[in-house]
Amino acid sequence: MKTWRAVPPVLVVLLVPASGRAAAGECPEEPGLAALLEPGTVLLVGEMHGTEDGPGFVRSVVCHGLARGLPVTVGLEIDRAEEGPLRAYLASDGGDEAKKALLYSSFWGRDYQDGRSSRSMFRLVDDLRERLTGGADLRLVLIDRPEAPGGRDAAMAEAVAEAAEARPGDLLVVLTGNIHNRLTKGMPWNEELEPMGYLLAKRLGPGRLYSLDMAYTGGEA
Repeated sequence: MKTWRAVPPVLVVLLVPASGRAAAGECPEEPGLAALLEPGTVLLVGEMHGTEDGPGFVRSVVCHGLARGLPVTVGLEIDRAEEGPLRAYLASDGGDEAKKALLYSSFWGRDYQDGRSSRSMFRLVDDLRERLTGGADLRLVLIDRPEAPGGRDAAMAEAVAEAAEARPGDLLVVLTGNIHNRLTKGMPWNEELEPMGYLLAKRLGPGRLYSLDMAYTGGEA
């Protein structure tokens, strides 16, 4: 079971130009989502990596956005070095050879798994591939920069801001860990921490910027 807490406007990134419109009735019900589905909305979604719910919710956002006729951009917390393998998969037929080529890349085949390369995340990518095959106005943006000199959050904020500014009419949905999407500065262990969401809000200014935080009643990841 998932619940959502709206945090003051933050930045969002969507992933991949989508295929043909879905019928709204084909999309999972997401109470309260309709108010956020407007051109130019930047929606940050914060999750605990490794759950089914985070990527599943982004699939729902993409579905509803496309059903409304919106162009959608999805941003994922994946190193941009993976752009080649991911784009090759998105352009493929999704067959066994294509899956193997993707899943044996450095990101998906890491010894250390932190949940960002989970089965649910792969299902999100595969759903984007199917929608692109169907002609959706959908776009994918990889926002992680692990080795960025100024820090990951600053680099991710820059990547999301560039995506928002490049396509200001898109619904931009960004899925990250639930610290990166925070709109306020500081954490108990570091009062000076400036999360991606905080930096994005400063850069983008007021507007249709939102951050959602996933809350859990139990379970495991």
